[in-house]
Amino acid sequence: MKVTLIGTLPPIKGLSPYCQELLKSLSENIEVEFIGFKKLYPDFLYPGGTRVKDNNYKNPEIKNAEIRNILT
Repeated sequence: MKVTLIGTLPPIKGLSPYCQELLKSLSENIEVEFIGFKKLYPDFLYPGGTRVKDNNYKNPEIKNAEIRNILT
């Protein structure tokens, strides 16, 4: 069985920590495809800027998961 999730992953703000935990939990038992966002909002709508680099964030090793950041 394969499941597709759509959401955000760190370092993007918001629900991304919850999406990451869901991805890790699901991928322990089934194959998961995660479709993520490159950034949350267009620059003109979010003057604070979307955080795209976070030196404290380490990309976790998640088995059985394919992560594609293709949405804007």
